[in-house]
Amino acid sequence: MSEPPGDWGIGDGGAGELSEVDAAHGVAIVEPRLRPLGPAAALMFPRVVDVTLAPFGAKGDGSTDDTEAVQAALTRAPDGGVVYFPRGSYVVENLRISGRQCLTLLGDGHRSRIVRRRGRPIRVNGVDSDDGATEILLVEDSSDITIERLGFETNGANGIDRPGGVRFLACAGVRVRDCRFRDSHRRDFGADDRIALRFEGDAAGRNSDVSIEDNLFENLSVKVAMTSRARIAGNHFIYPVPVGIWIGGMGHDSVQEDIDIDDNEIVHPFETGIRVSNVDWGGGAPTRNAMRRIRIAGNRIRKGRNDYVAIGGEGIFVGNSSERGTEANAFESVLIDDNTILLSREVGNPTRGIWLQLEPRREPSAVEPPNWDHFALCAIRDNMISGSRGFENLDTLEVFGAGIEAAMLYRCEVANNMIRDSDCGVKLAGGLMNNLVHHNASDGPQSAFFYKGSLGGNVIFTDVFMDHAAGAQADLQGNGDRVPDFHGDSISWADR
Repeated sequence: MSEPPGDWGIGDGGAGELSEVDAAHGVAIVEPRLRPLGPAAALMFPRVVDVTLAPFGAKGDGSTDDTEAVQAALTRAPDGGVVYFPRGSYVVENLRISGRQCLTLLGDGHRSRIVRRRGRPIRVNGVDSDDGATEILLVEDSSDITIERLGFETNGANGIDRPGGVRFLACAGVRVRDCRFRDSHRRDFGADDRIALRFEGDAAGRNSDVSIEDNLFENLSVKVAMTSRARIAGNHFIYPVPVGIWIGGMGHDSVQEDIDIDDNEIVHPFETGIRVSNVDWGGGAPTRNAMRRIRIAGNRIRKGRNDYVAIGGEGIFVGNSSERGTEANAFESVLIDDNTILLSREVGNPTRGIWLQLEPRREPSAVEPPNWDHFALCAIRDNMISGSRGFENLDTLEVFGAGIEAAMLYRCEVANNMIRDSDCGVKLAGGLMNNLVHHNASDGPQSAFFYKGSLGGNVIFTDVFMDHAAGAQADLQGNGDRVPDFHGDSISWADR
């Protein structure tokens, strides 16, 4: 049999031909139209369930409620099948995928758009919203789920308990790629969360093997909790609220581990570009949570003043923030490497490029973890940071806000970072034990380097002043500390 002239793939919007009906599921099966793909081997394609064909009949006209039709297609498509959305706008609410394996949701790019049907109108923090009773899709207890080449409109959902987007609960093998997530409602943001993708679970059911790659997020964030083995890479975030990427749990006993955050671009986050943290929720301050083997590398974060953003914040934040005491939270083997963080000087004060913080701080005695909240075996290196703002307490001469600011470090490294046009370069203050700090460069006019609060065993060397940098402060007098004399354009050794 002769081969077709060229290699072929799914067409750019054609609905295809009805080829047969799957008698076991009562599902219309379509063979997609083909178009040339270029120099590739001949491809075999799965059969596709088209939501617009009988017996489903979704309209995709942007006004008809297509929930029943799309849900029927999702429910009746066989495992291993593809649910196909031709170009159109499908208005839906509370779709569910439960207990499924090997299912793909596929569109024709952002012109295949799934729109959240709004709930009852209400006011949230003085902002027009709805009661949050609707979300686009919940996927639970499923494996090998792919969402590709689709557009999603969350349609004004806001608040962490009203996510509006796509939520995953206890799933394995999730892939979301080449999609566009958008909230088109331009209004005052306040501090409410807007979430496009949300992963959650509990001790009985966690997420694993998650890939979120090459997507566009507009005014929305991604939140990943109770998840192992995830990669978030090559995504673009525009005006995310309140953060671009948030790794962390709420409350107690949450574990996030083996997560790579690579090569993302985050433009004008309302608060923070990338956040790795646990927060208060419901039953009190976060306790017994763990973040392990988190890699944040090669990301580009730009935060500036615009119609949405005029407050302080951070490029990258790792830690806890609670008005109540936290306990036994561990951040271990977190690598922050080779990121570029540009902060506008017009943004509110203070701003920090990279901030590792446990708040309120409960400094331990000189004992090793895990008996206290801590950062252990973490590294901040080879980052370029510009524009962080700070202020100086005239009574204590302590600077708040820096290019890199951290506390409660145990056996960590801060090295080879370049910090320019920032009021303070590197500030390490409180609960420092057995850390290595070297070869950082700063032009901070308030304080190039600020080191204070040792529990012993810290080593600092060869940090470099640039341009018109101010002096440095080193008050590390713990047992075994090796701290610098500050002079000229560099820092040299003096044992103390």
